Amino acid sequence: CRGSGEAPDSYDDSRSDANPPTVGAQQVVEIGILMDQLEEHDPAAARVVEMHHFAGFTLEEIAEVTKLSFRQVRHRWEKGRDWLKDRLAS
Repeated sequence: CRGSGEAPDSYDDSRSDANPPTVGAQQVVEIGILMDQLEEHDPAAARVVEMHHFAGFTLEEIAEVTKLSFRQVRHRWEKGRDWLKDRLAS
């Protein structure tokens, strides 16, 4: 991870880091499709999710790069994360 050594938030906050989830090819495809849908639904949230979860930027780094406030970045992260969680769960 980049930044202060902080690990990116996961979609499933209840899992143990000692037992990381196994991601199969089908789930990778599903996440890719969902990210495309999130991009259409909310491009700003999709960008923050990509930067934070997939690229490992901290929320503070994203705020600095995008020139958004930390609060705006956190809101977009939470919105995008929750949108993805809802769709992955169904």
